Amino acid sequence: MRVLNIGYLNQSQKLYNKAKQQIDNFLKAINKQGFNKFILYGAGEVAEIILRTINDSKLDISVDGLIDDDLEKQATALVNNIILNNEKIELIDHDVIMIASYSNYETFYNKLKQMNYPMDKVVYFFN
Repeated sequence: MRVLNIGYLNQSQKLYNKAKQQIDNFLKAINKQGFNKFILYGAGEVAEIILRTINDSKLDISVDGLIDDDLEKQATALVNNIILNNEKIELIDHDVIMIASYSNYETFYNKLKQMNYPMDKVVYFFN
């Protein structure tokens, strides 16, 4: 049983490291476009990996806001970032919003569109 657990943990770590590398490459490309002040929209597992990748990187990128529509997540923290509601977007100095959700992309995108947010300042890792 322990051998299976160790094998599972090993594979999970490899998958996590691969995800971080892909996110790092994506962030480098976004950073080259002049974006360095981010808001992440979505405070789940994807956001956590993005936040940890940014913290570990040497890129000139900061996450200046973490937004989620889930009321239970709001006012809690994820990787030392307080989760806010989307009404705070206009109060946060930022260059770009990265949708940090695989399953809620369309919902978040449509909400930003309804808010008349400039859609050329929205990026999505899973494109």
